[in-house]
Amino acid sequence: VVDLCDVIDSIDGEYVDGCGEIIDVRYGTSKNEKRTKYLKLTVSDTTGVFPVMLFNDKISASELINEGKFVKGQIVAFSGQKKKDVVFCDKIINQEVKIVCKLTELKEEVEKEKS
Repeated sequence: VVDLCDVIDSIDGEYVDGCGEIIDVRYGTSKNEKRTKYLKLTVSDTTGVFPVMLFNDKISASELINEGKFVKGQIVAFSGQKKKDVVFCDKIINQEVKIVCKLTELKEEVEKEKS
């Protein structure tokens, strides 16, 4: 799993794995004759912001694994192929592991668990 700045810098067509917080969620249906269902998530980390997408059956498969729809604030890991300015994902998985950035936050979490 790489930082979003590395996803942004990767070459077109490369397969990437990344992780970040969802800052925007959009479900929709394309206007083409196939009426393709899509999910577009805007994902952010401390190094950048990047859109990732799922289509059709991959949406329902990811929601089944994650036990529900994606929502803002979730931390997700994704895997897929970068094409220009988006990653077309094979899967997106919600990460339920608590992430702390400062040692004081870790100490507070440990104290809460002891209580």
